[in-house]
Amino acid sequence: MKNKNIILKSLMIAGIFILSTGCSDILETDNQSFLLAKNHFKTGNDVNASIIGLYALLQPVSQQVVLYNEVRADLLQPNATADSDLLQLASGEISSGNRYLNLRDFYKVISSCNDIISKMEGVSSLDPAYTATINKQYRAEVIGVRSWTYFQISKIFGKTTYFTDAVTNTDAFINATELDGPSTINQLINDLSSVINDFILSYPSSYSADWRIARFNTWAARSLYAELLMYKGAFNQTEMQVNYKLAAKQLWMVISSDSTNTSSQVYKVGSVYEKANWQNIFTTLASSTNEVIWAIDFSKTNEQTQKLHQLFFTNPQLTTTTVASTYLISADSRTAASIANNLVRKFSVNKTAFEADAPIILYRAAELHLLYAEAINRSSDPDYAMKVINTGYAKSEITLTGEKLYNAQSKGIRARAGLGALALGTVEKQAQAEGFIRDERIRELAFEGKRWESLVRYAILDGKNTITVRGQTFPISKWYASTN
Repeated sequence: MKNKNIILKSLMIAGIFILSTGCSDILETDNQSFLLAKNHFKTGNDVNASIIGLYALLQPVSQQVVLYNEVRADLLQPNATADSDLLQLASGEISSGNRYLNLRDFYKVISSCNDIISKMEGVSSLDPAYTATINKQYRAEVIGVRSWTYFQISKIFGKTTYFTDAVTNTDAFINATELDGPSTINQLINDLSSVINDFILSYPSSYSADWRIARFNTWAARSLYAELLMYKGAFNQTEMQVNYKLAAKQLWMVISSDSTNTSSQVYKVGSVYEKANWQNIFTTLASSTNEVIWAIDFSKTNEQTQKLHQLFFTNPQLTTTTVASTYLISADSRTAASIANNLVRKFSVNKTAFEADAPIILYRAAELHLLYAEAINRSSDPDYAMKVINTGYAKSEITLTGEKLYNAQSKGIRARAGLGALALGTVEKQAQAEGFIRDERIRELAFEGKRWESLVRYAILDGKNTITVRGQTFPISKWYASTN
């Protein structure tokens, strides 16, 4: 870990220059709208508008996360028409001008988050409607977005240059610290834990459900917190069970969030998206509010489109591999929505060739159930973990108002897809369950930007020194993106 004072010069002319994540690269942003420290917010609407702007900055970042994690892994391969930048993603040797992975875009988000946090504190004295509670909510949201962004940098590049100072439009020093992967995880856990209870759970009724899940919310915070804990457990396996149990507790809070309503299927992996209806998760946020926890929205009407529809499906430069076909079989109802003719269909469901505006889902119910099953299995309960995967489960919970059954609508991940239950043997049940859970993660989350990071985390857990995909073996030194 290395502390640095990073000097920023001529910001209004040249943008921001910050030594980046140990990749011998620099962050350079030309978006100066969030660099004018003298333009303080005057109302709560100013704060809210700036936060909404964060999600526009996350649109290119979310696409890069998907492409990097899928093109590097074993379910996709560049085809004969693939450009050189996609070939770089597949190899992990990425030039600084690569159009599909630009570290500067990630640090634009972080710089904007830091700027918003620095400006929001004085608003309550100018706007009586901007209460301390609202300020806590907004601050928690921004810290959540910043934490998620740092986490992606860490998973892709292996390191982060961590700073929380706001950048001004004058020459200044910024205190930054170079953090390796485990140190980044610890820092982000601390950041998130300080605000995780500050989210407001009730928005005005005029706010649509899809609007709520397009913003970093209390359930996204707990999902991220749980994932961080599981990475911490992978890096430090002497404390793995402690961290996995803490992660399971956070995940349980999300999937049982509406436990007083046993007929609801919010985050329950229930019949709403059963079999052929599973594809509805991927069309719009309005059609997936029972499943999606947080996603980056796009709107063709507002000229917001993503590259995945074209790269994967309408003008494809990538095709699925034999590994993908091994897992995505016709008997599985998820397959038809995931692939078609060896092409990725997930971002093209019910879309015309010109409708490249499917949301990019960052957290959804099925992923949380898979993480929950993994955490429960690692906590020495493989039978319960397999119930989560297979057929759903019911759990009685004693509360102040009496016993309640939270999840009458849970069907289980495999049952929802129309697949039969997987049976554990009588020996080495935990290891067997671990394999089942990992395989099911492929079937459920294929092409959603989760695959390479999963392979890296599994390799760390298993004590491996190499990862082999598409016939190429990558040593530890090549697990993270390098820029030339």
